[in-house]
Amino acid sequence: MSQDKVTPIPRAKGTPKRMRPLISRVSYYLVALVGLVHILVGIYLYYEIGILGRSASALTLQPASVDAVIEFFSGVFAIIAAFGMRRLAYWGSLSIAVFGVFEIWNSAPLTQVIQFGLLTTLGVTLSNPFPNLLILIFQALGIIVLILSVFSFLGVRQHRKVAAELKA
Repeated sequence: MSQDKVTPIPRAKGTPKRMRPLISRVSYYLVALVGLVHILVGIYLYYEIGILGRSASALTLQPASVDAVIEFFSGVFAIIAAFGMRRLAYWGSLSIAVFGVFEIWNSAPLTQVIQFGLLTTLGVTLSNPFPNLLILIFQALGIIVLILSVFSFLGVRQHRKVAAELKA
C-alpha cells in the first residue's frame, strides 16, 4: 500500500474581490483622494504662513496656523478612515460619515484657503460668484461622501452577514 502525500492548496487570505461591495471601494478611493488634498492644503498653508511669514488676514479663522493644522489633521483622519473602509470595518464607514459632515462644515474655510493660495502664488483674485460655487462644490462633495458612507455601511453589514454564513 502506498502512502501518497497530499499537499494542501494554499488559500488566499482576505475577502475575494468579487465579494467586496463596489460602493465601499468608491468611498475609500474618493475619501483618500480628498484626504490627500486636505493634507496638501494644510502643508501649503503652513508653508506660506509659518515659513514664508505671509499675512493671512483674509482668513476668518485666526491665527491662520490653526486652519493649517485643522486641514492637515482632517486629511490624516480621512486617510485613516479610508483604510478602515478598505478593511470593511464598521468604524471606517462611520469615520467616513464624520469626515463628510466635516467637509460640509469646513467648505467656507477651505474655499478661503484656496483663494489665499491663488492670490499669493499666482496673484489671481477670484470674482464674487466663484467662491460661492467652490463652497457649493465642497458641500456637495461632503453630501456625496455622506451618502456613500451610508451605502458602504450597509454593504459592510451585508458582507459580514454573507461571510458569517460561509464560515458556518
